[in-house]
Amino acid sequence: MARTSPSGPMPRADRPQNAGPSASSRRDLLRNALAVGLGATTLPAFLAACGGAADKPTPPASNDAGRPAATAAPATTGVNYPTGYKGPRASRKAPFGDGKTTFKIVVPEDAVTVGDWNKNDFSAWFEQRTGVKVEYQTVPTTNNDMTKINAMIGAKDLPDAFLNIPFTRDQISAYGVQGVFVAIDDHVDKYAIELKAAMADAPDLKQLSKGTDGRMYVFPSVNDCRQCKVSPGRAWVNQKFIEAADTKIPETADDFRAMLKAFKNMMPAGMATRSPSPRAQPAPSTAG
Repeated sequence: MARTSPSGPMPRADRPQNAGPSASSRRDLLRNALAVGLGATTLPAFLAACGGAADKPTPPASNDAGRPAATAAPATTGVNYPTGYKGPRASRKAPFGDGKTTFKIVVPEDAVTVGDWNKNDFSAWFEQRTGVKVEYQTVPTTNNDMTKINAMIGAKDLPDAFLNIPFTRDQISAYGVQGVFVAIDDHVDKYAIELKAAMADAPDLKQLSKGTDGRMYVFPSVNDCRQCKVSPGRAWVNQKFIEAADTKIPETADDFRAMLKAFKNMMPAGMATRSPSPRAQPAPSTAG
């Protein structure tokens, strides 16, 4: 996670030392969260860091001096991946948070899918797996309503990050130039193992994640949903017909035509009263 974001979070640069955990400890959480790769494959985009204590806030200095780059966790064994698979590999990352420092994130209200962000099962799982305590603050964003968000930014009352807030690319860049959002390029390069892997698999992802000023302020969302590629419908063919007609499961349009011709020319024995024609039906709804 980063520090306040358009559709994601970003840490604050303006928190006084006596107001709770220091800015450096929050940057530690940010750095370690990047190492785990949060937001790299399933979460919606996260933004970068927040300033706000002054009219022209200065991004906090990096606290990474002397810290080693993150390394990938050992891959989980026994997981089968399709031939040519590109994407995240299962692994077990150790918790990195101290279990005490609270990371504040502004999120959109979502009574239907999420419910109470602070009591959601995933939120509990996230805290258990990472050791990072997160306090979610919900705001209304129906029809991209940014009234509450704009008021927070105008008053410099910023969270550590925004998640799923509909900032535009121009807004992200403008807030970055102003120091409200802090670029995360260096953090990603050094600590975001999973995100870097996703960018290697999908080279366009890095460019799409940049603001108009060429800097990266948001953790992108990646969802390569294979079954979604055939939505809203998919075809089903009985394997017994395939075998009886001595043809194969089609992989191309030409294969599909050949299969239909095989069915037409040779009705499988014992199946004369049953139609071998492929039947399409709506694909089931999927989430995540």
